[in-house]
Amino acid sequence: MADKKAAAAAVQMIIIGVILQSCSPIIGVLLGLFMGFGAIVVAMLISLAGFILFFLGIKDFRVGFDDENGVKGSQNLFIAAIIGIVAAILGIIPVISILGAIAGLVAFIFMILGYLKLKTSTGYGDDGREGANLLFIGAIVSIIGAIIGFIPIAGTIIAAIISLVCLVLYFMGWTKIKNALQAA
Repeated sequence: MADKKAAAAAVQMIIIGVILQSCSPIIGVLLGLFMGFGAIVVAMLISLAGFILFFLGIKDFRVGFDDENGVKGSQNLFIAAIIGIVAAILGIIPVISILGAIAGLVAFIFMILGYLKLKTSTGYGDDGREGANLLFIGAIVSIIGAIIGFIPIAGTIIAAIISLVCLVLYFMGWTKIKNALQAA
């Protein structure tokens, strides 16, 4: 039996984790003006904290679904959170940070797959599916921001601004899901 109330309560921790993850590029850019390489480490530590909170929230979020797509979607997000934690840890270590980037890409793929499944879940109403759609859109916008981030100097700043857009989309999406689970 799905525990919608427990899943809705877990979303609060997910939201805090997403805020940290989304703000880490902005903080990295701002600190980069003063700290150089140290800013990357600080940004990765903030991202790591976000992934840990996301993981803790998703762990409890999974109990809110008993339909196939809801279960698969939340399971994909759980896997994404675990891989994201590993990616953030590897990203801090200079010699092997490329492995962190690769692991981050794999985590991101699992996250997108999870959002796609949640978009079609019958475990909550239309508001929940709309929330999952906003999460999916946020993920696509995040990909665009990551690609733009490769442009020297200006790309990093533009990517940081795009991460703010993603933050709003993620916040709105998870809030809709939380409200839908509470209403179910």
